[in-house]
Order: sequence, then structure tokens, then C-alpha cells
Amino acid sequence: MGDERGPSIRIHASHHHWNGLRDLLDCKSIFMVKLIKPLEDETIKLIQAEKKHLSDLYNVAKDPQLWVQHNAKDRWQKEIFSKFFNKGLDNGNGLLAIIDKKNNEIIGSTRYYPHKEKLSIGYTFISRKHWGTSTNFQVKKLMLDYAYQFTDEIYFHIWEGNIRSQKAVQKIGAEYFGSWDEPDQPNHHTYLLKKDIWNKKSN
Repeated sequence: MGDERGPSIRIHASHHHWNGLRDLLDCKSIFMVKLIKPLEDETIKLIQAEKKHLSDLYNVAKDPQLWVQHNAKDRWQKEIFSKFFNKGLDNGNGLLAIIDKKNNEIIGSTRYYPHKEKLSIGYTFISRKHWGTSTNFQVKKLMLDYAYQFTDEIYFHIWEGNIRSQKAVQKIGAEYFGSWDEPDQPNHHTYLLKKDIWNKKSN
């Protein structure tokens, strides 16, 4: 979901700061973040996904239980998932594959995307064997810490029936913002996480 057209807002950074970031990203605007180098911590790595990653990502996504609380309950089907995957690649911000560094295994995906000219994080799915662990928090921390270099607000748009994801973003400090749907994609709840709240939660 979300308007995935290229935005017009530019990153404002000092020449010195921008030079330090240039090797990490390929972007001209706050919403066009395509990683060249991974975001990573001790056990999790986020890389820019490519077409060659479809098979590995589908090996995770083919579990029907991943999508039970999602509006797209049929996303475990290969044809449906392939459309989801290709839309992610076509997103101006790209699609991020989540890798478990312990075994170099792809365990899911996530993405940055623009929605109503605001930076958003979403479309995340993670292997069920990582549910109840710190993995989702680690992924969000990597993405948030990076994105907050350029903005003070990040949004999450979550299907109203996806209680698990709503609780997850509330846990990291996001607050209910309201219904901020596109006309053709109703029934989502929007949450807003401000930089100062995140800094308090993550430290």
C-alpha cells in the first residue's frame, strides 16, 4: 500500500555529513533510500533485495500461518507472493531482505516506502521460527536508527486485523495516528513514531 511515486522532498545535510553517508546509500530524496551497503548488527543484516532472492524469500513466505492476521491471507501462494515481491523491487526505495547472519539465511523482508509524502516502514514478514525473539526489534532498530538521520517522524500502516503487528509497533513507542488510508486500500490503522520517543525507548 502507499503512494510509491518518487517524492519531491530533498535530504538536507551538511557537505561533510553527506560525504560520510554517500557510500551507504544511493538516494536524492528522503524517500528514495536504496542501500548499497548493508545495515547490520551482530546477528541481523538488511540488504537490497534483487530478483535472484525471490526463491529464498518465497521459501519463507509459503508458510500460510505467516499471513493469518493479514488482509492478504493468500500471499503464501507463489503467484500472489511474486506480485508482492515485484512490487517491492519496483518501489523507489527498493525491497530489503532480512538475513540471519548465524547461518547466512534469508528469513524475511521489509521496506521503506512513501505514503502521503511521509516516510513509512512496513510490508515486513519474518519466518515464524523468529517470532517471539528479538529479531523484529533488531530489524526495526536498524531501519529506524538509519532513517532518523533524515526525518523526525516515521509511520506504520497496519491492517486493522493484524493485532500482532499493531502490538509490536506500540511496544517500540509508536502511537495511534488514525485511519490514513488510500481510497482503494481501506481498513488500515496508522501509527506514528517520533524520533524523540524512539530515542528514549531504544536507549
